[in-house]
Amino acid sequence: MPSLTGGQIRDYKYPIVDDDIDVAEEVCCCDPPPDYLDSFSQLATIIMNEHGLHQPETPEAAKELYIKLLDAIENI
Repeated sequence: MPSLTGGQIRDYKYPIVDDDIDVAEEVCCCDPPPDYLDSFSQLATIIMNEHGLHQPETPEAAKELYIKLLDAIENI
């Protein structure tokens, strides 16, 4: 998100071992249930309506909304 870094693009890559990728995929990656995106979208819409939140117009606002949604979901 260049707008967060003053328009500068930074490269945060660094070399890693392929085995680390395999472990990360096993621990963190799985296919969501078929209706996951619809369910999340419905829940997010309900939370946004209840808390007076709106669709973001900037990357910063999108990040803030995402954090607020995650916090609300954790408190359910």
